[in-house]
Amino acid sequence: MDNCVQMVAEFHKKYGFPRDNPLIADKNLSALADQLAKNAMEISQDTDAATRAHLIVEEVSELMTALTDGNEIALLDALVDLLYVTVGTAVTYGLPLAEGFNEVHKSNMTKSVEQSRPGHPGKGDGYSPPDLSSLLRGKEVV
Repeated sequence: MDNCVQMVAEFHKKYGFPRDNPLIADKNLSALADQLAKNAMEISQDTDAATRAHLIVEEVSELMTALTDGNEIALLDALVDLLYVTVGTAVTYGLPLAEGFNEVHKSNMTKSVEQSRPGHPGKGDGYSPPDLSSLLRGKEVV
C-alpha cells in the first residue's frame, strides 16, 4: 500500500495537483451525498456483482458525507473502507489489481503536463495507454 501512495504522490507532484491540503467542509456536496446514499439503499444484492456495486456506492456515499461535513476521521474511514471493498471486488473476480494499478500508473506518468486542464492531465504525443488486456490474457473474463 505504501508503494501505491508514493506512486500517486509522484503523479500529484508531476501534474501540480494539491497535496497535504487541510480538509474544509463543502456543503455543496450535500445533495450528491444524499443521492448516493439513496442509490445505495436501492441496489438489490441478489448477485455478487450487485453486492459489490452496493458496497462501493455505500462507501462513496460515506466519503461524500465526510467531505460535506469536513470530518477528517470519517473521511479516512470511508477511504479505507472504499479501498477494502475495491480490493474485495478484485478478489471476488480474481483480477490482478496490483499489476493493474502499476500499469495504470505507468500510463498516467506518460500524460502531458502541457496539454492538461485543471484536474486532468492531457494525453499528448508521449501518452501510452495502459495495457490491461495483457494482464487478463489467458483468463476467462465473465
